[in-house]
Amino acid sequence: MALRVFIFALGLLALSWPFGVGPPTPGLAFFFGYYLVCWALLLVILALMARSIRRSEESPPRPPEN
Repeated sequence: MALRVFIFALGLLALSWPFGVGPPTPGLAFFFGYYLVCWALLLVILALMARSIRRSEESPPRPPEN
């Protein structure tokens, strides 16, 4: 749960920082590329998290070690 909250906060920070910088001096092309990379990374992270959760639910529980 803590990892999900951390990823959410990190994504929120990464996607909102250009609005606090001021007027877009580099232009729209920079922001389009930036947001494209941010969304792609966010999708990859969410897919990896879903994959790990699915694997942990499918694997049989291990017997306790002595």
